[in-house]
Amino acid sequence: MSPNLPEAAIVVGGSAGIGRSVVDALLMRGYRVGVIARGKERLDEMAEMPNVFTASADAGSSAELDKAVDDLIEKLDVPTAWVNCAMATSFSSFMKIPAEEFDRIVQTTFLGQVNGTRAALRHMESGSIVNVGSGLSYRSVPLQAAYCAAKHAINGFTSSVRSELIREGSKVSLSLVQLPAVNTSQFDWARSRLDKQPQPAPPIYAP
Repeated sequence: MSPNLPEAAIVVGGSAGIGRSVVDALLMRGYRVGVIARGKERLDEMAEMPNVFTASADAGSSAELDKAVDDLIEKLDVPTAWVNCAMATSFSSFMKIPAEEFDRIVQTTFLGQVNGTRAALRHMESGSIVNVGSGLSYRSVPLQAAYCAAKHAINGFTSSVRSELIREGSKVSLSLVQLPAVNTSQFDWARSRLDKQPQPAPPIYAP
């Protein structure tokens, strides 16, 4: 870390919901925060905030994400904290989800964390990486097959890479936070083929 500068953090999927709350928490703790997300309008708003640096990328694309990370690190410095929480979902029965939509949800929600972890380990020699999972990775629910599959995959991926880091004696820790039902904006903007407004299964928490 450069002398006289606060520690840096990067949040992938940090422009809304859980990610945005993580950004706010890191800022309160004195970090300079890099935010990566797809939504340019929200990123432009966040770029006006003190100690926030933004880059637009699809976390499901390793090439896009790597470029965004390289650009942010030039401005920020190498992070000591990194959070992967990009996600996508739709509310639909499995047979009504087109194959490309299913693939897209898995690509963003699962491969977004794979790509984020890889990018973090490419730069970080010490610090903490946190992947964001879900209680649905233990008990799946109907009408979110792609999302539940992706969250299950995150469990296996994170456990495997964590064991590698432990074996190597790495100074980078890899953690997985399993979230409960949280009232985020996904329930307003995610595609839904249901005849009612979807909501999390109670008890419901604020981000």
